[in-house]
Amino acid sequence: MSRARQLQATPSSNVIGRGPTAEDAFDAFVTLVAFCADHRAAATVYDQRSGHLPLDAKSPDAYKRWHRAARSAGIPGVWTRGKLLLATADAWATPVRRQRLTALPARPTSSEESALDAALGIRAVRRSK
Repeated sequence: MSRARQLQATPSSNVIGRGPTAEDAFDAFVTLVAFCADHRAAATVYDQRSGHLPLDAKSPDAYKRWHRAARSAGIPGVWTRGKLLLATADAWATPVRRQRLTALPARPTSSEESALDAALGIRAVRRSK
């Protein structure tokens, strides 16, 4: 619970035509400071919409690819809410190690086709993680 909700203001002055008392002004000041302190510590949250991307994100598609890789890597501060792909500034600053695909030799479908491919210099490969 925030400090602003814990503080209770003194009863307002009953004098009509005068401004707030010193206690009223002090209570308002303490409430304002507590409000600012609570919101100052809030983390910056990014998503894939154009106005909400990090400054160094190249495009919404690049952000979506990064978000998928970050969630797969288990980086804290990356989550989804509905269709929004959300991430904190700390998560965005964390480097994500991307897994490169390796080329593996493809299994020949038949010996005739593989002999023909070899004669023509065609090297069939399949992609795997």
